[in-house]
Amino acid sequence: MNVFSYHGPVDLMLRYGEVPGLTRIAERPGVELEVNHPGLGQEVKVSIGSDLRLDLAKGPTSARLQLPDGKVIAGRVVSQLVSGFGFMLIADQDCSWPTEV
Repeated sequence: MNVFSYHGPVDLMLRYGEVPGLTRIAERPGVELEVNHPGLGQEVKVSIGSDLRLDLAKGPTSARLQLPDGKVIAGRVVSQLVSGFGFMLIADQDCSWPTEV
């Protein structure tokens, strides 16, 4: 089992929608997050600060997190935490993100 836990600054991208031409992306560089990834095939729990609650309220469909060491976790957002301070995502190695925003 490959357990991963991180707390600190992350470059976060949230994608809203999946329709080409209508998709909107929000970039949040250097935000403080807590990431817990229990292992391959498991949902990744991402806890956020209160300053990002509005971004989550808009219902992102996917997220991309880049950690300071270069590690990238990206995938589809499957649910929001009941507290409203985070979300769960399914990591997807093939999750493509545009190079231009």
